Parts: sequence; C-alpha cells; structure tokens
Amino acid sequence: MKKKCLIVMGYMTYGGIQKSLVNFLASIKDKVEVDLLLWGRTSDEMSIPEGVNILKVPTVKSVRAALRENGVFSKDFVLSCLGLLNQKRWLAMPTLTKHYDIAIAYPQVGFPKYYVIDRVKADKKYAFYHHGSYEFGGKMKSWDKEYYPKYDKLYCVSKHTQNILEDALGVDINYDIMPNLLNVESILDAGLSPCEEYNSSSGIKILTVARLSPEKNLHKCLSVAKRLVDNGVDFSWYMLGDGPLRSSLESEISSLGLDKHVYLLGNQPNPYRFMKNCDVYVQLSEYEADPITIKEVAVFDKPMVLSDIIAFRNAIEWINNISLRGDIESISTAIGEISSIDVIKNDLTKVNKSYYQKLNEIFDLKD
Repeated sequence: MKKKCLIVMGYMTYGGIQKSLVNFLASIKDKVEVDLLLWGRTSDEMSIPEGVNILKVPTVKSVRAALRENGVFSKDFVLSCLGLLNQKRWLAMPTLTKHYDIAIAYPQVGFPKYYVIDRVKADKKYAFYHHGSYEFGGKMKSWDKEYYPKYDKLYCVSKHTQNILEDALGVDINYDIMPNLLNVESILDAGLSPCEEYNSSSGIKILTVARLSPEKNLHKCLSVAKRLVDNGVDFSWYMLGDGPLRSSLESEISSLGLDKHVYLLGNQPNPYRFMKNCDVYVQLSEYEADPITIKEVAVFDKPMVLSDIIAFRNAIEWINNISLRGDIESISTAIGEISSIDVIKNDLTKVNKSYYQKLNEIFDLKD
C-alpha cells in the first residue's frame, strides 16, 4: 500500500518555492498517494505533475481576495468572513475527514503551516522553510514559535536558513536540512526549445531570472546596465519574472535610457531556453536560501556574476564559473570581460544526494 500524503501549498505562481514543489511532487508521485491542497490559484499556474490529486477545498483568504476570486456566494467568501471573527482565521475551516500518513506544510508564508497542525489528521507532520531570511513579527512570529515545535521536523533548504530560524525562533524546534532538487534531464530537454527573443540581440546576452521584488536587487542591475552603456559595452539584458517592482523598474529603464538594452519579459513557462543561449547569468540578490536558479544555470555551464552573499559563496563548492562581486564597477567589469573567460564544465552528479536521502527518510522509501 502506498503511503497517503497531504501537501498544503499557497498560490502556484511562477517562483522558486513553486518550482521546488513541482520537482518535489515529480519525485514522489509514483511512490506515494498525494493530495495537494492549494490555498489559492492564479491564471498562470505552474504545471502540476499528473497523478497528483488536487483537493477542491474552500480556504480562508482575505475577504477582498475571496470576493474577487470566488464571488459573494462562494464558500471561500463565507469562510473568509467567518475567519475575521477568529484571531486564528484558519480555524474557520473544518478538519479534513481523511487521515494521512504524512502531512506537509510546504510554504513558510500564510496560514498553511498552522492549518496542518490544527485541521489535518496525520501520523507525521512536516513543515518546509525555503526563504533566506526571517522577516515576520507580531502575531505571525508568536504563532511560528507556538506551531513549528509541534511539527515532527522543520526542513530548511540550507544550514544558513536553519541558523537564521534558530536566532529568530529558538532551538526548541526539530530542524533538519533538505536542499532543492536539481532535475538535470528535464532542464537540458527544455533548453533545446528555440529562443527567438535572442535573434535580434547584439553583443553580450545577459540573463537574470528573479521575482521583481526588493530582495532581488534589480535596481542595482539597472545601475550596472547604465555603467555598461557608459563604458561602451554592447549588450542586451533580459530579465524574466514578475512582481511588485515592475512599474518602478520600467520607469527607471526609461529614465536611464536603457530601453534598447534591458528587457522585462515577465514570467516565462520555459526559462531554460534563455539559460542555454545566454552568454552570462547575473543575479545580485541581497539574500537567498538555496538558490535554485543558479543551479539550473549551472546545468548549461554558463559563467555567472553574482552578489557576494553566503548562499552564493556556498555554491562555489560545487559550481564553477562563478564570479562574486559587490560594487557596480567590479560587476560591470566582470560582465564586460566575460568573453575572455575559459568556461569549466560543472560536475553536478552529487548535487541531489542530500535531497534524495531526506526524501527517503520522510516517506520511508528504498534507495
């Protein structure tokens, strides 16, 4: 008999956590009976592997979101209204009737991590934490300190993330480390698709894949782009992703005169075709947990210019062709000199070893 597993997730928009979940589901769907409860949906859902059962369960959201997404006569709207009467809003949702062997709260944001403890029946319960910082305060931090110790394990994607949580939430939590999976074969296959967007590119093809949010430091990327223009470097910079900074980035691109050099292409269902055909990958994040995107770029042995942060420093242990830089001048110099770099092929055979060890532990699977 296959073990029964429930995974509770938030919105399936394009992002690192969502990509991580898709790989996680693909790893277990043939070995475990999986129910997936999505707290919310959007029009640009990522592809969920076949064989995963998506539960049609009404969830507690903000009243405005429930009204916008489901309408005034929906169960989601009614539950969300009832949730306003309770400080712990997820308690407005009924307990699931099905008993699971394993229940997993996959996101570190929102109510799923509390819902799994209070409203799910399971023999084992696990939570995941994918972010490279801890920024919650008030009620959320108080609830995290109350609920995370109730999990059998809290899986962090890196030791650095665990250290951050220990400082923020204390050591009375059963922490463990489980990095993100690198699906090399599917990435290589997806990279074979044509990338017409590059056809009109001249000079160096630069790529950045990131959510357009403050921690990704994309305004600094524009400062670097301006410096490249001033230095006479011929380049085209493509940024894939979407987020709250899009309008401000568009304004800055225009004000800096970068319209013929920097292109915001939004979310792309297949970013790997861009990775395979770019000349250099640039990511200047202020912090990361386990940066899955640079792992994916490493599949194509591309040179990378990255910010000098702990997560990227750790990546040097298993990825070649990385240049860690801090200031705008050194970053632009590294990009401008990229054509003279001798690329060293990456050996990624050991990257997933820890991932599969932890996967086998969680589901008691044979290697």
